[in-house]
Amino acid sequence: MSNTNFKPTKARILELFNYDSVAGIFTRRFTRGRCDRWKAGEPVGHLAASGYVQICVDGKLQQSHRLVWLCEHGEWPEKHIDHINGSRSDNRISNLRECDDLINMQNIRKAHKDNKLGVLGVKLINGRFQARIYSQKTEINLGMFDSADEAHLAYLDAKRKLHPGCTI
Repeated sequence: MSNTNFKPTKARILELFNYDSVAGIFTRRFTRGRCDRWKAGEPVGHLAASGYVQICVDGKLQQSHRLVWLCEHGEWPEKHIDHINGSRSDNRISNLRECDDLINMQNIRKAHKDNKLGVLGVKLINGRFQARIYSQKTEINLGMFDSADEAHLAYLDAKRKLHPGCTI
């Protein structure tokens, strides 16, 4: 159902949906479907497993944050759309910024799924906690610490200095 090549126009989006620019949500303009399944005024979209809100437009799935950008700026974004606060379902325009891949990746707020500690920037080595960060394709060892919290604080301090895309 998803098609990255299909890009509806702003006019088409506003023909189908009402757009609340403050809340960053779309609602149905018309009641449609068998037995009035979709009622006018109801919010559209569903939360995908990725955490992004997706909306079906003319039979094709679209990411809501990209539709918000289209409605606000009148054109499709050329780069990534980053959710500044890290919440992929918060599509208020004040929470969105167009950025390149590097800046988008620097705005990570939680540890990857394969991180056994579940603490961003921290790894357990021989009973101590190592803080490390990547900057300009280079791993930087920030030191060994007695607690995961200390290591995480060192990581956050470095992240704020080295990652211009960081909003933590």
